Amino acid sequence: MTPPKKGKPASHRSGKGSRNKAPGAGAPEAVSSESRPADGTPVPPEEPRKRGRRLRTIRHVRAGLAHLIREMEGGRIDPKTGNALTYAYSVLGGVMSADVANDLAEIRESLTKIGQDIAEQDRTRGGTPR
Repeated sequence: MTPPKKGKPASHRSGKGSRNKAPGAGAPEAVSSESRPADGTPVPPEEPRKRGRRLRTIRHVRAGLAHLIREMEGGRIDPKTGNALTYAYSVLGGVMSADVANDLAEIRESLTKIGQDIAEQDRTRGGTPR
């Protein structure tokens, strides 16, 4: 590797096509866990990601939406943010409802088949219908 030319900024040293990229564009660079700033001070560890609201069931989504509405009414959430979250909750609730409807249809179909199998067994045995 050749040493960088004097007088050129670091952004112009990386090779082909680097001049056309916006600052921060492209793939993120790998950062070593031992990276330290130039003055040698230790880098503080990243804060753990805050866990969001549980959204596993329709009941969770409904509770989250109710909480969001109360927060918006109380002025604790910006209306633009509140609208975006309301939309997201609504979409998630719709998807979950569709899944529940599909599951229910499958259960009904299974129960119908089980009922038909039982009726067929009764007929072949000469028993009385249940």
